[in-house]
Amino acid sequence: MDDKTAFHWSVGAGYLTATIVSFIPTKIYAFSAKESGSTRRESIKFLLISGIGFIIQLLVSSLFLEFVANPLLQVFSLVIREKISHTAGMGVSFTANFLGHRFLTFRSTGIYDKIRPNRD
Repeated sequence: MDDKTAFHWSVGAGYLTATIVSFIPTKIYAFSAKESGSTRRESIKFLLISGIGFIIQLLVSSLFLEFVANPLLQVFSLVIREKISHTAGMGVSFTANFLGHRFLTFRSTGIYDKIRPNRD
């Protein structure tokens, strides 16, 4: 496996692990939605927002590595440049995830009710 592929796999594995582990603490502690009664709906929206966050993290990490870290930070080893790039991707992804969860996941937007089939 070449370095670029290994970098993408490591970013993906870390992100997937964090997404799986973080739903309950995010729901309870970050957004105080413990008693919302909408866990199923929130988990679906959480996964969708997290998927978008994953794409953002992968793109920002890859682009930062290719266009910033590799050309401008040659004094550092590839491992350090990858870690810096991954951190940049995490920062942008964290911001996108937080805003998405704040304004969509743990708030009733009415979208779920519109796309859910009627059960009359």
